[in-house]
Amino acid sequence: MKYCTCPHCDTYFKLAGASKDSLGWHTICPDCGGSFDIDIADYVVPEGTLVGLRTGMKGFVSTFTDQYAADFEEIVYLITYRVGADERTARARRTEFEIIEDWRLLKRTEFGVERVCHYPANQEQSNVPCYNCIDRTRCNADIFERLVRYEDTGLTPDMVVEYKKFEDDLVRNSFTLRHILDLIEAEREGRLVVLPAKEVYELTWDVGPGCDLSGPASIDGQGCCNLCDHGELYAYRRECRQEHIDRIGKDVFLNKLDAELAIEEIKTKERGEGQ
Repeated sequence: MKYCTCPHCDTYFKLAGASKDSLGWHTICPDCGGSFDIDIADYVVPEGTLVGLRTGMKGFVSTFTDQYAADFEEIVYLITYRVGADERTARARRTEFEIIEDWRLLKRTEFGVERVCHYPANQEQSNVPCYNCIDRTRCNADIFERLVRYEDTGLTPDMVVEYKKFEDDLVRNSFTLRHILDLIEAEREGRLVVLPAKEVYELTWDVGPGCDLSGPASIDGQGCCNLCDHGELYAYRRECRQEHIDRIGKDVFLNKLDAELAIEEIKTKERGEGQ
């Protein structure tokens, strides 16, 4: 959030909120209570800011609209993000995403680790070095608070890096952590079935050479082709279903070659029995 100066009492304060009426945007000074106009474009999240959406996606602010907004929190931002090679757009209010770039309190530079300034020292200069900053105590307090919150998690830096890789993989594949947790809960409750493949090859008796199609479709619930001398065994490619799982390696196979070898084995066995 940016700073502004009250034209009534010259108080320099961080803008915490604003409202819009028929005359435009205005805010109220926390010191004197005076109201004054502001240019809202100077206080919205800047274009190009990296943000994280509640869905787990990360993207960049491309623009904003205040057409239907009556207060600061109702401003709608257009956020561009990528899913694979596709570029997509989401609309979100300020309460529906977090700024990623702005959260850092420290940064690495060619001179070492330095503070990231969040407390301009005075109205005229916003980039005063830390050794002149009147808010250095608050800055240090923020750093210590962030550090102790991190240490309270019990995570090491290496663990955080590994989790970040995991999170990036989720985003890259259009998943969210909530989705993964739902899958874990489904598995725990016995509702999750993992199919061995997208497609399988199922051995099926069907119409063979010399068949005149004069027989019934089934007898006592069994297909007649496996009872008829003219029936032929085929390997049909089908979408894998739960009912196939226990039949893998019997009359259902994960690839065509294994299915064809099984057919040959059955035919060889039948020829041997017929001699």
